[in-house]
Amino acid sequence: MKKIIVAVAFVATGLLANAQGGAVKQTAAQQQQMPDASTRANNATERMTKALELTEAQKPKVLNINLEKAKAMDANRQKNSTDAKALETEKQIVITKWETNLKGVLTADQMTKFKKMESDQAAKENTAKKGTKDAK
Repeated sequence: MKKIIVAVAFVATGLLANAQGGAVKQTAAQQQQMPDASTRANNATERMTKALELTEAQKPKVLNINLEKAKAMDANRQKNSTDAKALETEKQIVITKWETNLKGVLTADQMTKFKKMESDQAAKENTAKKGTKDAK
């Protein structure tokens, strides 16, 4: 009888310890996994097609612009992986070039919608970051 009680106590202790551990921590590689540049460009183009009502003529141009941006962002991450300040500076340069290239393809109305889309996304990200900081 004592052996059964001791065994149950060990199992219960193990379950409680596991429950308190929460989610399994991911390795840095797992946390950094992201789709390749082509997939990201395709996804962005699909979102833009729906939100901005891109024409058939605009879609391949926007896809090329998005692919160029995704590849530049990947190169930036590799080049500046240890320097957060340089990473952010280069990121802003890539984004500015991307927006300039999009202006050459999108209509004025689409560009207005695009800017609204971007500001909404930035607000959403800021809210999420604030929530993360508050949770800590």
